[in-house]
Amino acid sequence: MKMVTIYTVYSVLVPLFLAFSLWTYLTGDEILHIMSYQGPIVAGGMLGWMAIMRSNKDRVYAPSVTEELLPIMGLILRKYAPFIIAMGSVFMSVWLLPQYYVLEIKDPTYFVVSFIAELFGGFLVGVAIPSLKFIEKVILYSIGIGMDLFYVYLVYLSAAIFNLSSSEVLNYALAIVFLVKFPEGVALALYIAKRVNMI
Repeated sequence: MKMVTIYTVYSVLVPLFLAFSLWTYLTGDEILHIMSYQGPIVAGGMLGWMAIMRSNKDRVYAPSVTEELLPIMGLILRKYAPFIIAMGSVFMSVWLLPQYYVLEIKDPTYFVVSFIAELFGGFLVGVAIPSLKFIEKVILYSIGIGMDLFYVYLVYLSAAIFNLSSSEVLNYALAIVFLVKFPEGVALALYIAKRVNMI
């Protein structure tokens, strides 16, 4: 019942993330274009996670990996997880570089390719997540949150390069920090606390 509930929530969230991301990509200004990269990445991650968790109904208990029951495919992919995550990170991060962002603004083709690449990169990382140990998941999530904050900070510092207003970038950056990253940090803390039986 618990897994059905999670699948139901994800089934609602994935289309919402994709729809919101497409909307900001198509109608937003330059700042929104820069800041809306998380939509396809998160949606892809959810799709990847669901693909593995629903790959088959058989579950195995692998205490060396996790205290939860894993789908057989998740256990099989365990040794390939670092490579899959590395590939996904490359697909996602390369389109966040300034030179590629300039191409996206000038040519709609790169714009579409970047969206698909970020979605696919998120999907690869999502595929690998069920295969990770608890501490590995915590490290991956922490790095993700840290890199997002660092990216927002770099965008603020580089506002002049993109001919953007520093005050507008700061407003968007603060909104992301308090509306997105802070809740993510709280969710991560609650996840850790629950797994170590603190709550």
